[in-house]
Amino acid sequence: MTAYDKMKWHSDAEDFPQQLPTNQGAVHIAFFYRWMLEHQLANTTIIEEDDPELYEQLMQGQITALDFFIEFYDGVLLDEDLTEEGAAFASTYYDAYLTDYENLPLQLFDGYDSRYAAIYNEENYVLVARLLEGKLK
Repeated sequence: MTAYDKMKWHSDAEDFPQQLPTNQGAVHIAFFYRWMLEHQLANTTIIEEDDPELYEQLMQGQITALDFFIEFYDGVLLDEDLTEEGAAFASTYYDAYLTDYENLPLQLFDGYDSRYAAIYNEENYVLVARLLEGKLK
């Protein structure tokens, strides 16, 4: 089992602004996961079996991918959370994604200049989605 990323790795990092909520350490992961989900690269079988109500809330937009990712996956993205094709993509690109993500002109919460202060919103997601679209071959 391979862990691509964990919210805790970021929220416990020295450069994580202590005034931000810990869930900000998962924003970039949730953007990535949402894109994978929308492109049928996420393994939804486990979700549909373990918590069909939560999955339905996600699919209907009643909860965000960020809230879902933290609640269902505890902020951890594993290879088993993705399809075989999704895991292959993540294995080859995820490390570079972290660098590419840092270079996106994302909207941040006022008063911060840290990538961890990226707002989880549709405008930022569109930037991430465009980035990922260009990387999937």
